[in-house]
Amino acid sequence: MSRLADQWPTIGRSRPVRRLLVVVGVAAWAVLVSPYPRSNRWAGGALVLLLAVIGMALGIGTGWEVLRRRAGLDEREAAARDRAYRAALRVVVAGVMLMILAAWFLGPQINQDLPTPPDGLGTYRVLALAALFLLAPTAVISWLRPSLLD
Repeated sequence: MSRLADQWPTIGRSRPVRRLLVVVGVAAWAVLVSPYPRSNRWAGGALVLLLAVIGMALGIGTGWEVLRRRAGLDEREAAARDRAYRAALRVVVAGVMLMILAAWFLGPQINQDLPTPPDGLGTYRVLALAALFLLAPTAVISWLRPSLLD
C-alpha cells in the first residue's frame, strides 16, 4: 500500500491515466443519471463514492489547479484554467440537458400520449448534478493538459 501511495503522484500525473479516469467518471455519471436500474440503492451509493474518488484522483493529478487562487497561478496555468471553465460550462449545460431528457423520456410512462416529467429529482440525481458542477472543470483540465511528468 505504501508503494502505491508513493507512486500516486507519478501515476496520477500521466495523461492516459487521467483520461481513463475521466472516461470512467463520465460512464459512472451516465449510469447514475439514467433511470435504469429502477432499484439502484446500493449501486447508486457505490457510483457516488466512485465519482468522489475519481474527483479526488483528478484533483491530485492536476495539482488542484481548479481550486487555487489566481494569484498562485502563472499566466499559462491561469489561461488554461479559464479555457477549462469555459469548456466545462458547455459540458455542464449538455449534462443538465441530458438529465432533463433522461428524466422526461426514459422515466416511467403508463399509457400516456405525451411523456410527463417526473415528480422529483431524487437524491442520486441531485448528487449527480452536484458531481457535474464540481468535477467538470477538473475533468476538462485533466483531459486537455499534456502529461505533467515532462
